[in-house]
Amino acid sequence: MFVAIPKMNPPIEGVKARLVPYAPYHVEQYHKWMSQPHLLEQTASDQLNLEEEYANQISWTQSNDKYTWIVICKLDHRHRPKLGHRTSDEIQLNEISHMCGDVNLFMHEWLSPDQCEIEIMIAESSCQRNGLAVESCKLVMEFAKSFLNIKSFIAKIKQDNIASIKLFTEKLHFRIVEIIECFNEIECHSSECLCDQCQSTIT
Repeated sequence: MFVAIPKMNPPIEGVKARLVPYAPYHVEQYHKWMSQPHLLEQTASDQLNLEEEYANQISWTQSNDKYTWIVICKLDHRHRPKLGHRTSDEIQLNEISHMCGDVNLFMHEWLSPDQCEIEIMIAESSCQRNGLAVESCKLVMEFAKSFLNIKSFIAKIKQDNIASIKLFTEKLHFRIVEIIECFNEIECHSSECLCDQCQSTIT
């Protein structure tokens, strides 16, 4: 059974990406992404109106069984912070202009206490296929291991989302343990996972 841990959702700094907690000023850009049919399909999400998206952001902030970070791209020189003092409005505008996706963790009742689901979306096409997704996943997985007592991860991916399947199986070394035809999904588990499903796939 999942035991809630008091919420800790800090910014996480990487080389290519900076992960920041989902804040109200991110919502409008996130809503634009989630108005695109192909992203709704790939993430198995329901389309929300803007008011519902703001309510959803509050839910992410307050819930102890799910964590989300907005992925900020650091690759281009334009994304580097300006020197000197910046106002909070300037910091927020800089983040909004360099948002490229989100990365999430879910603690489900049906998972063991040391396991969670991971989900990644790089919504901006200009930021895809350059290592941002790999680094973002590794950063939150390390956070979960260090602060949430998580030892292994699962990912559920649409069967036609080839890029995401390759990300998890080839770059993050997850193994495919189940094909869920009714949902058109593939379930992958991290290499550390020792659940019965994983044991049955190891030859």
